[in-house]
Amino acid sequence: MREIRDRCDHYARNPLTGTSREEFGEGCRVFSHRRWVILFRTIHEGIEVLRIFDGSQAYETLA
Repeated sequence: MREIRDRCDHYARNPLTGTSREEFGEGCRVFSHRRWVILFRTIHEGIEVLRIFDGSQAYETLA
């Protein structure tokens, strides 16, 4: 969890570096860390993590 939190902090400082995934909703973006895929959107204070998926799952169908 600490590693994921550290990566989220990085993306909170650089929110547009994630990959846009508008099919999950307006402003949604993703990034991956090891086996995890993190779905987030940019908010005024940084990012809001919407969901964390196991990358081995077909996460595109789960959001």
